[in-house]
Amino acid sequence: MNTKLFLIPIAAALLASSCGENPGPGPSPSPTDRTAHPYITEDHKVEITFKTTLSYDTAIGNLISEFNKLEPNITVTYDKYSGNYSQLEENIIEGFAANNYPDVATAYPDHIANFLDYDKVVNLQTYMDDTTHNYGFTQADYDDIIPAYLEEGRSFATKGTYLMPFAKSSEVLFFNENILGKSFEGVNGGKAIDKDYLNSLTWEELFGTFAPAVEKWNNEQSEDGKLYHERIMAYSGDDNAFITFTEQMSSGYTALNKNTGKGELLFNNDKNKEIVKYFNEQYKKGYFTTAGIEGAANLNVRNANTYTQCDYLFATGSTGGVKYQVSGSEESFGTGAVRIPYFKNGKRACISQGPGLCALDHGDEYKNLASYLFIKFLTEKDSTLYWFTQTGYYPVRESCYNTDAFLDACSKEGKQKGNIDYTTADVATVGGLIASDYYTSEVFKGSSNCRGYFGSLFTATVGVTDTLTDEFLKQKFDEAEQSCLAKM
Repeated sequence: MNTKLFLIPIAAALLASSCGENPGPGPSPSPTDRTAHPYITEDHKVEITFKTTLSYDTAIGNLISEFNKLEPNITVTYDKYSGNYSQLEENIIEGFAANNYPDVATAYPDHIANFLDYDKVVNLQTYMDDTTHNYGFTQADYDDIIPAYLEEGRSFATKGTYLMPFAKSSEVLFFNENILGKSFEGVNGGKAIDKDYLNSLTWEELFGTFAPAVEKWNNEQSEDGKLYHERIMAYSGDDNAFITFTEQMSSGYTALNKNTGKGELLFNNDKNKEIVKYFNEQYKKGYFTTAGIEGAANLNVRNANTYTQCDYLFATGSTGGVKYQVSGSEESFGTGAVRIPYFKNGKRACISQGPGLCALDHGDEYKNLASYLFIKFLTEKDSTLYWFTQTGYYPVRESCYNTDAFLDACSKEGKQKGNIDYTTADVATVGGLIASDYYTSEVFKGSSNCRGYFGSLFTATVGVTDTLTDEFLKQKFDEAEQSCLAKM
C-alpha cells in the first residue's frame, strides 16, 4: 500500500458525525469514463432493491440518480431499514424462505458467512474478472482499492469475493489537548508531552510510567490546574478492546479452518488470561475502564455537563464517533487523537471496521449483473469520494486521498477547539500511521456471536474489584468458549 496516499484517512470517518445529511458542497458523484452495459437493454430492463441501515438518504439518493443516468435500464429502489445491522441480517435471512429479500444490501463479513450458508450470495469475482465485456475490474482498479478492504471481502471458507467495501472506519485514541506541553518527572525523557510521544505509547509506558506521573501531578495542583479526569483511559468497545489486544500479542482469538470451512476457537489460553489480569490491575489502580464495565454506550474524553472538564484523559473509540468526544462549546479544551497504544513485545494492530456491499442471488442473471454494476459504481473513485464528502466514511480507493476535495475537508485552518471539524482536522495525520496496522478477524458461521461473548468475557473479568483468581478466570473463559461453540 502506498502510505502517501493514506495521508489522512482517519479524518474521513470522523466527518461522519459532522456531515449529517448534506454537510456542504462536494465533488459530483457522476461517473467520468463509464459507458452503459450493453446487455442491460430495453429488452432486459431490471429492477433491483438496495437495503441498508445507513441514514444518509440524500447522498444515497444522489448516487442512485447518477447510476440511473449511466444505466437507464436498471431501476434501483432504496429501502431504508430502521433497525441495526444485526436486525437487518436477521430480516434478510428470514426473507430467504419467502423469496423476500433485497438484491443489494450493506452487511458485515460475519453476516456474509451466514448468508453463504443459505447459498444466497453472488460471487462478485466472476464479474470482476470478466475481460470480454466492459464491466470487469482493470489492474488499475485492483491496485486502487485499499488492499485490506478488498481482502476482507474474500475472507470466507468459500473462494471468491462476496463483499465490497463501502462505509469504512477504524479506532483512534482521543485525548484532552491540555496535556500537551506539560512535563512530568521521568516521562518522555523530561521533555514536554507532544503528539510524537503519544503516538509512540506502549501500554507498559502508558500505565507504568505516564499514568502514575500524571496522577501525582494532578493531585498536587490547585483546582484550576487539574485535568479533572476520572480515570486515565477508557475503551468504548469491550469486544474490540480484547480482540485488538490478542491481535497485538498474537495470542489467539478465532480462526477459519479453510479445509473444513468451520471456525476454530483459540482464545482460551494462558496468554489471554494474562492480558485480562494486566488490564484488571490497571482498572483497580484507576487507570483503565471500559464501556461495558461502566454500563455506558460510549466513554468520552469530554464531560457532558462541564465542557471545561473531562471524564477521561484518553478515550479509545471509533473514528465514526467523534461527536461523542467533543462538546461544541467555545470554552472547551481541544480534543486531539493519536494511534492506539501497543504492547512492547507485541505488534501494532488497529481494527478495520464498517459494513460493505453484497449482492444477493435471486436466480436471475440480469438481476445479479445489475446488482454487481451498482456495487461497482458505488466503489468507483468519484462515487466513494462523493460518499466521503457527504458522510465522512473512508474512501475505499487510495487515489481519493490525494484529491483537493479530500484534503480541503480535512484542513484545520479556521476551525475552533471543541468543534467536530477541529478534531477531524487534528487527527488527519493519524491515517498515515495506522495504514499498515489494520487487521480483520476471519469470519465463519457464529463468528459474530463469538465477538459478543468475547466482549462480555472481558467486561466480567477486567471489572473485578476483588482478587481476580485463576479459578474465576477459568470459569469465565470456559463459559465463553461453550457459548461460542453452541452458535457455531
